[in-house]
Amino acid sequence: MSLFVLAAGGMLLAALAFVLVPLLRGRRAGNPQARLLPAAALLIALPALAALLYVTQGGNRLPASGTDELPPVAEMVASLERRLAEEPRDLDGWLMLGRSYVVLQRYADAARAYGQAYDLSGGRDAAVITAYAETLALEDADALGGRAGELFDHALELQPSDPKALWYGGLAAWARGDLAAARDRWTRLRALGPPPAVDQLLADRLAEIDQLSGVPAPDVPGDAPSGAAAAPAEPGVALSIAVDPSLRGRLEAGGTLYVIARAEGAGGPPLAVVRRSAAELPLTLQLTDADAMLPGRRLSDHARLSLTARVSASGEPLPASGDLAGEASWRSGQAGPVELTIDRVIP
Repeated sequence: MSLFVLAAGGMLLAALAFVLVPLLRGRRAGNPQARLLPAAALLIALPALAALLYVTQGGNRLPASGTDELPPVAEMVASLERRLAEEPRDLDGWLMLGRSYVVLQRYADAARAYGQAYDLSGGRDAAVITAYAETLALEDADALGGRAGELFDHALELQPSDPKALWYGGLAAWARGDLAAARDRWTRLRALGPPPAVDQLLADRLAEIDQLSGVPAPDVPGDAPSGAAAAPAEPGVALSIAVDPSLRGRLEAGGTLYVIARAEGAGGPPLAVVRRSAAELPLTLQLTDADAMLPGRRLSDHARLSLTARVSASGEPLPASGDLAGEASWRSGQAGPVELTIDRVIP
């Protein structure tokens, strides 16, 4: 497996972790499948994930251009559709079209395009199989327990160390209640050395599987040895977070506080996310590179950060009407903690 594939898989999983950590971390009793599918439906619907997949897996296949600007995506897609109508056996063309449809959130069309690529590859290319299965799940989360799950199983037969197939294959196994298979796949994925946030997510899921199975949790790769010395604290961004007195009455018991850092003026997945209980407010905390969501994107690489604190009554990671929020900015070299006040209600 190439280092590029591993890195792309790691970036994908880190983005997924932003959504999955709060959704899957709860220890509610009951059927694991009932808890998984709503989370899976949310994570695979994220437009940010679709864009990340396009960049990490398909950006290097864009057609060459004599300028730095590319035509609009819709125009490129229309041109590609016309070309494939004339050259229907162009495997790379169907793969590019499928990725483009994912960016446009046209998941049914993406599944059709990847289905064409699957047929042309004879069902023997693990990367094509995984992409096809993923779009089936994007179109319908329940497919993880059906056709998409079967395709992920087949992809793992062909490429047992594919990071994306291991991740989704674990989800598919969990969806059908096969905890042993889910544990095996996520253990193998963890052994590939994903980013710290993803590694912790996988460790939590493996521990939950052991708890549901009624067996002691064995050691898994990456666990810190007992008695290991704690690493020295990293420098970072000090935050002092408070709630405006006029909104204190709107804080609900059991609310979840999300603290999010982004490069100022940048979109896409956040640089770092911290999840705490709203009951801890007011509080102070330190954001460091250890909280980074994506490999190679560190807080310390940026001189200006945009910081958001949001209290979600439902615990959901995505903003919703009625959530409480506040923003502040950080500049490299500034003295003292950033004062961030939660002072507005999301309409």
